[in-house]
Amino acid sequence: MSGPDEGDDAGSPPDRRHEDEEFLASLRATGLRGPAYEEAGALFFNYGTGVLWKMVRNEQIWVELVKVRRARTRSANLSEHDKEQLIRDSVSDAYVLDFLQKVVIEDRWDPSRASLHTLFVRYCLGRFAEHYRAWQRRPLPWEILEDRQDLNRNGLSAEREALARCAVAELSLEQLAHGIGLSHKEIGQMLGISDRAVEGRLYRSRGQNSEHENE
Repeated sequence: MSGPDEGDDAGSPPDRRHEDEEFLASLRATGLRGPAYEEAGALFFNYGTGVLWKMVRNEQIWVELVKVRRARTRSANLSEHDKEQLIRDSVSDAYVLDFLQKVVIEDRWDPSRASLHTLFVRYCLGRFAEHYRAWQRRPLPWEILEDRQDLNRNGLSAEREALARCAVAELSLEQLAHGIGLSHKEIGQMLGISDRAVEGRLYRSRGQNSEHENE
C-alpha cells in the first residue's frame, strides 16, 4: 500500500485528472487569497470533514489507518467532543500543512497516481493518526485536578473541585483546565499544541455554547 504522498496505484481517470489540473491552476491563480481561494478551502474542508466523520461513525477509520500504515489502537473513551476536535484539527492541518504546501505550492502531486480528493483524504488520515496519538497521551481531566499542586492558589475549594469532577463529561479538556486556572500556555503544553491554538479552541467552544443557548 502506498503512503499518504503517493496516492492510489490505480491512478485517476483522465477526465478527473483534467478537472483536478484545472482546479489547481485556478487555485494558484488566486495567489492563495481572496473569495475564490476561501471558497476552495471551504469545499475541501467540508469534504474532508464529511469523509472522516463517516469513517469515525462506522469505525472504518481504524481500517483505513492500517491501509496508510498509520495503525492505531481504537479507544472506547472517545467522546463526541473528542471526535469533533480530532476531525476538525486533522482536516485543517491536512489542508494547510499538506495540501496547500505540498500540492499547491510545491507542485508535488502526480495526477497519474490519484485524484486530488483521494490524496487529500490520505493527508487527513495521516493527520488524524497524529492527533489521535496526542489525544491518547494527554492527561485525563481528573488527573489535572489530582496532579495540580497549587490548586489552593487558584482558589479551587473542595466544593468547586467536586463540581468540576461532575462536569468532566460536559466539558472539553481545554475548558476544564482553563476553568481551574491554567494558562493557555500550560494547557498547550499538556495537549502538545500552541497557546494560540488553545485560545482558538476556547473561543470556538464559547461560540458553540452561545449558539446552544439561543436555540
